[in-house]
Amino acid sequence: MNDDFKRELVKQHPELDHEEDAPLFEGLLMNYGKTLQKYGVQATAETAARDVEKYVNSKGVFLQELSNYGLDLEDAKDRRLALELWKDRGFYVVADGQDVYHAAEQVRSEVERHVLVKESHPDVAGTEALVSRFHERDVEAPVKLDQKQRDFISAYSEFISKAIQLDYRILQFRRNVLGDAKRTISHEEATNLVRSPAAQRLPLDFFTESETPVVGHTAKRMPREGAPYNLYVEPPAQFIDASEIQVRPMFFRWIRWIGTNSVLEKHPVADFSVLGDLQELCEYLAKHHPITEEMAAYLVLCGGTVPVASLSGRLSNTLNAQVGAYTYDHSTITLTVPSWVRPEQVQQAYAKLRAQALAKNTYRSKSDRNIAIFRFVMERAEPYPPKDLIPGTRGTFKFPPWGEMVKQWNKPLPKDHRWRFDQPGYTAEKMFRNAFADGYEAVTGMRYYRPKPLTTKEEVKEETEL
Repeated sequence: MNDDFKRELVKQHPELDHEEDAPLFEGLLMNYGKTLQKYGVQATAETAARDVEKYVNSKGVFLQELSNYGLDLEDAKDRRLALELWKDRGFYVVADGQDVYHAAEQVRSEVERHVLVKESHPDVAGTEALVSRFHERDVEAPVKLDQKQRDFISAYSEFISKAIQLDYRILQFRRNVLGDAKRTISHEEATNLVRSPAAQRLPLDFFTESETPVVGHTAKRMPREGAPYNLYVEPPAQFIDASEIQVRPMFFRWIRWIGTNSVLEKHPVADFSVLGDLQELCEYLAKHHPITEEMAAYLVLCGGTVPVASLSGRLSNTLNAQVGAYTYDHSTITLTVPSWVRPEQVQQAYAKLRAQALAKNTYRSKSDRNIAIFRFVMERAEPYPPKDLIPGTRGTFKFPPWGEMVKQWNKPLPKDHRWRFDQPGYTAEKMFRNAFADGYEAVTGMRYYRPKPLTTKEEVKEETEL
């Protein structure tokens, strides 16, 4: 029936593709399993029409956002990457209602890195190419290092990479998972393993007891109602509900991996799964050695050489953060700097990351007076909290009359002081309020507006029903 349902969806929506839009089919089968059994294929497909429309629109938005980040969707490789990223996240957009703009923002750095690599390097293949791109990305970004520093990093990387692989933890993982403490696998094999939903969800015991090879198996999500972690795995061919064979409550962690397209991938993995064990090992290695978690994963599975971390940075953007009825922006920059990096290179790195910060709040207001007025008004603002302390309620501030605040503001200032508001009539009050709004925008990064308070559950209900 599942295949008939897919065919009916494609019949009703010709723009869908069996392979490309697999996340949609998986999400709908999970959400409409009972409806499908009760009412049949055609009726269920018609019922799901709104979700299909939402999916198609979300997919278009996602691809457009990736195009805005620099991907050329007319280029075969770029489009393949875009669709791979969508397939990995589209399921959650459909099944969990995840915001599509948030999903696109999650992969922005990976896309921009792919574009940078494409522009900087010709197409090459194999492990050496991967390590080369690792090296270029981490050595040259966000600042360019001189030749002496490059030679130093190369020597240091070769030693660290070789020495780390003597760690008993790595050898133990290879013995248990790959079959031999000395065995490594190709980058392509490792990428398939990291992307496998079976390796992401199932423990090593499953593979051993079912005689399913850890390296070389294929797995696909086949969720159904009541079993969101249902999988199809082969060889041997079998359906498995990952939630039924878990050895302890299913908690998730994120494993980081550089795919064969040189793009950083992040996959959710159960902490007791094969890849959960790998992520825990990589987290330990990254904590105790100058390598990132994705480089550690590559060393464990593929061996070879990866570069030690040089100057690296992380930019975190918090946009439209909700506090009561108000919102604000916030960006932070974190730099990790080895002791041998020169001070001017740290300054260059910070400047490059700062230019990419999305928060618009800044101390560089149009006038110092605006921020001073903002502080003056907020000191006099009284909280107006919710009466019913339930989700959806939002408090606001109650401000004194603006005319009274103008008088209080002017009182300590000498006559003819440039910060005074002595305009006739309502003009002074209006200009004072505008100055407060400009100060509000400078401090919070958001335009000021008078929000509507929702203090009771009745008000929340009325708002949601509009």
